Amino acid sequence: MTYLIRKFRYIKNFLLGLLFAGLVACSEKAQKSQSDVYVPELVIPDSLAIDILTQLAYVDVKEDHSEYIFHDLKTSEFVRLDKSG
Repeated sequence: MTYLIRKFRYIKNFLLGLLFAGLVACSEKAQKSQSDVYVPELVIPDSLAIDILTQLAYVDVKEDHSEYIFHDLKTSEFVRLDKSG
């Protein structure tokens, strides 16, 4: 008989603990609004913006990397670009 009482107490305590854990896990938490948090942004440009829709082939660059020369394969023209595009 004492074995059944101990087993019942064990199951009762286990179910109460499970109920408590479920209530804590499902309770609503206060969240910070995203407008209060400042997130700094860092933008590093690593490409050229070229307003040509055809395919360009890289030809040459100045030693100081201030200008680039490309060849337009469709129109057979050379395009000279600086760092700003």
